[in-house]
Amino acid sequence: MKLNEALLGIIRHCQCAGELIVEEERGEFSVTVHGILKGLDVNTYINGQWVHISGSRINDGIYKLGEGYEGAYPLLNGTDDEPVVNGAEAFEGIIRWLRIEPSMITLARDVMEFSAGSGKETGYASESVLGVHSWTKATDNNNMPITWQTAFSGRLRPYTRLFEAVRL
Repeated sequence: MKLNEALLGIIRHCQCAGELIVEEERGEFSVTVHGILKGLDVNTYINGQWVHISGSRINDGIYKLGEGYEGAYPLLNGTDDEPVVNGAEAFEGIIRWLRIEPSMITLARDVMEFSAGSGKETGYASESVLGVHSWTKATDNNNMPITWQTAFSGRLRPYTRLFEAVRL
């Protein structure tokens, strides 16, 4: 799981997209074979801004924009500095500029660690018997596997909305 995927999961789970959208830009856009977004209004761009793309066939999702030049910006996943390459396409759609708080980025990183099984709250228990290690998935009171939504329910609560205003 990459940071952009974790953020999208949190936003969808909490139904808080409407509160994160700063501005929308509608129009014709394209994504190159190298993961470069073209067609944005140069005046609205901020280096490192998170955006949501909708209306494309294969590039819908949340991305962090890298440093661009003359209206062409690399789409980054937020985990590393490599552009996300889903495929080249031209589309008529919507780019939503998002205001994502640092605390949500931290939460998304923790969700990534949890999902990878390498964080403090791994969801797995280790047991060693005579030098042999075995791993068992942690479960809740109903013997159901603990998901990231369950593990981080307290930290998700401040972002959670009862009714979804905008679907990402």
